[in-house]
Amino acid sequence: MRERGYTLVELLVVIAIISLFGIGTLLQQNFSREDTALKKGAADLQSFIRLAQSNAQTATICQSGSSSAWTIEPGNTRTVVDLKCDISDSNPPLTQQSLNFDPNIEILSITGNSNCDTSYPLQMLDIRFPTLSGKPVFESPVNNVCVVSSTFLNINLRNTKTGNTSTVTVDKGGMIDVR
Repeated sequence: MRERGYTLVELLVVIAIISLFGIGTLLQQNFSREDTALKKGAADLQSFIRLAQSNAQTATICQSGSSSAWTIEPGNTRTVVDLKCDISDSNPPLTQQSLNFDPNIEILSITGNSNCDTSYPLQMLDIRFPTLSGKPVFESPVNNVCVVSSTFLNINLRNTKTGNTSTVTVDKGGMIDVR
């Protein structure tokens, strides 16, 4: 007559199944954390652009005098965006603040109508908010006509670890949205 209980093999099978569920949960948490970093990067960029918009609407003065516009300009890398204050056409804009993304978050591309792309370096594109206006103007020192004439820009962010993307849309009507 057999005693009631479990064999070693049965216990090992149960432990293996529980371990697989545990590993799956840990992996899911890691991907969730990575997605949170991407969402935070997109929300930070949206807030940064809204700051430029707000500064322009309220005619906020920068360091050395009145400003003619506030500008958002992607930096020299894919992980930095600068907030600049234009004092006059004769002086270069002054960087007031920089937004540095998480090391795994980068600007993948900036597209306009018809999916026209800006090419790197990204500093060939500015989102400019003239003083007392909440409506952006898209500018390109290299005359990227496709982007400048667009009615909206999509700033596409990518998490380099997961490959997931998020998009911040800036509309010429003044709307700034995250998808």
